[in-house]
Amino acid sequence: MIKNNICVGLDFLESYNYNTYTNLINKTKDIAFCFKINPAFFGKNHKMMIKVIDFLNKNNITWIYDGKLGDVLHTNDRYANYIFNDLNASGVTLNPFIGYQALEPFTNFKNKINFLLCITSNPSSETLQDYFFDSVCKMSEKLSCGLVIAGNKQDYLKKVIKAYPNKKILSPGIGAQGGIINNEIKSRNVIYNISRSIINSEDPRYELEKYAKQ
Repeated sequence: MIKNNICVGLDFLESYNYNTYTNLINKTKDIAFCFKINPAFFGKNHKMMIKVIDFLNKNNITWIYDGKLGDVLHTNDRYANYIFNDLNASGVTLNPFIGYQALEPFTNFKNKINFLLCITSNPSSETLQDYFFDSVCKMSEKLSCGLVIAGNKQDYLKKVIKAYPNKKILSPGIGAQGGIINNEIKSRNVIYNISRSIINSEDPRYELEKYAKQ
């Protein structure tokens, strides 16, 4: 089966054993475009996160570090080296609020994909994001970055695709948070992130196939 633009978020609410992660990855890796690691869902079990990442890397599987990182220049330099050199992530989510210069340690990695937070999937995210929407989009162009545009905020997603048709977009919020894969949106540059609807399913592969057919 041809791989689809679907990212499976490994956001288990409980700390499971190693086999839980690897079994899920093995069942879906031939369909999913990539996987997403959010360190918050591993909590104190950092060693487990590293083991799962090692498994992804050893199997040459594309994965994104969902850290939503943003800090001053010298700190971001450490973060970028950790994420891209030590962990060998394929991409990362970043907080653009820190500004252009502080994000350079990430954008210096030309073979990686950086996604700037723009419109997130949580309720009330528009409180500030509405004000900075255009600025973040322009910032992503200048830095040659992708954007995070939630799949449950369809108006924003359509607007970005129309204005920036070649923009790489990570679109979370599909499934449990009410987002959909809208067939009216014609773009192969959108990576739809689905987490709970797949990982909490009795048959994750079947659930992923349903989304893939969309």
